[in-house]
Amino acid sequence: LKLEFKALNEEQRIKLFEKECKFLKLPCKNDIKTKLKKLEGLTPGDFEAVKKQNGFNPIKDAKNFYERLCEEVRLKDLESGGNAGFCV
Repeated sequence: LKLEFKALNEEQRIKLFEKECKFLKLPCKNDIKTKLKKLEGLTPGDFEAVKKQNGFNPIKDAKNFYERLCEEVRLKDLESGGNAGFCV
């Protein structure tokens, strides 16, 4: 079964990141939230994929969480034949 998750807008990305950081007991810093504003193509499914990875490769901090989300977006770009974006 495949579900399509539309990309989150800027506000949704930040709110979901804050919620997941709280759930994972990670301090959520403003510099990461600023970077999230520019991370186009992020979906709820990306958050879920990263959270599942946490079971065998623990997320160290909010920056590491953000980097993993970037990687999920980059991999989707590569799979779809698009240009792979880079996170700052």
